[in-house]
Amino acid sequence: MKRIKKLIILSMLSFFMSVGVFGIKTYAANDAINKGTYTIDLTNDVHYLNAEDGEAIDGWLWALDLASRITDNSDDDDFHAIDIDKDGSFDLKVYYPPYAYPDKITVSDSYSINGEYTITLTDDEIQNFNNFLKEGSRGDHGFFKTVKIIFPSHNLGPLDIDLRSGSKTLSFEGYKGTAFTLTFLKLSTSGALYGLAEEAQLKGNADGTIYLDDNETADIKMEISGTNVTFTKLSTCSVKGSKEFKLSEAAKDKFIENKAKFYSSFNFIISDPEAPSEQVSNSDSTIPATAEKTENIDKKQKNTSLNKPKAGKKSIKLSWKKVTAKGIKGYEIQCSTDKDFKKDIKTVNIKKTKTTSTKIKKLKSKKKYYVRIRTYKKSGSDKVYSNWSKVKSVKVK
Repeated sequence: MKRIKKLIILSMLSFFMSVGVFGIKTYAANDAINKGTYTIDLTNDVHYLNAEDGEAIDGWLWALDLASRITDNSDDDDFHAIDIDKDGSFDLKVYYPPYAYPDKITVSDSYSINGEYTITLTDDEIQNFNNFLKEGSRGDHGFFKTVKIIFPSHNLGPLDIDLRSGSKTLSFEGYKGTAFTLTFLKLSTSGALYGLAEEAQLKGNADGTIYLDDNETADIKMEISGTNVTFTKLSTCSVKGSKEFKLSEAAKDKFIENKAKFYSSFNFIISDPEAPSEQVSNSDSTIPATAEKTENIDKKQKNTSLNKPKAGKKSIKLSWKKVTAKGIKGYEIQCSTDKDFKKDIKTVNIKKTKTTSTKIKKLKSKKKYYVRIRTYKKSGSDKVYSNWSKVKSVKVK
């Protein structure tokens, strides 16, 4: 509607010019001006246009609208809502200042396109656009023949919720609020989508209290007010360090299949990680071949495995899967520059099974280190160990 009004105004101006109202000579309409290709980058939700590009984007949308390749809803006074792929969901908001070409484009809250989307006008559509404009003596309007739009990914990535100060308020507006609702709260009426509440075994009560582990006491409380969500750490919280809940690949595929946005994980940071106790062997010494024989090894004992180590400056960050088997008291980690673990060994004891990450410091720069982990139980004053996990390696920065 706005484009039609603009065309009427411009056509009237051309008419007055042609009959000499302003004393100006009539001109013959030329073809619309092809400005080539253009990229609209919406990875940060907004893309700004200068006057020349705004005219060409207006021409591109106009030609697509004439060809019925898009749905253009211009009922709002500030912007046009554009369904660029005609699937029933508006993807773009194109903002028009008064009596001017568009100066800004944003993603719509309901955008359904994931990643890049390109539209090219055909020769017939360009000719149709030319003919339409020439009827109003405005054939010199610019347009882009090809426009590539880069939409934000449906995967909004991980979300950290830092509760070390006691509480955290997050603001979720537009599509980010929908993503939070579907991923965390699982409030889909259709049942087609499902989030962490089901997949990661997050449990909660009607009063907003949530359990982050298997203990019988709630750890945090969630309160919703408008677009704000406040998480508060409870005095009964038994979790130390951080607790992360990840969406599975199957769940991610489900969201993408349904053209819905989602957060890939929620990481609740409850407190600073505990400093592990360390036992460091002399770097010049060699463990006797009989040392491991004197240890109590239970080959059937439940063990864990290391995730991919992350290299730091003279340090390595390790994480592993929590073991909840009965009787397990903690973990023992070994780090060495020797792949056979015969010399230069650093041993780290983790005394709580809830701890699932640690950082080993004071390592040698630019050296390759090998790491492994095992669990232990207590038998009187002695420890009973599982077999070692598969060895992983990483080069320290």
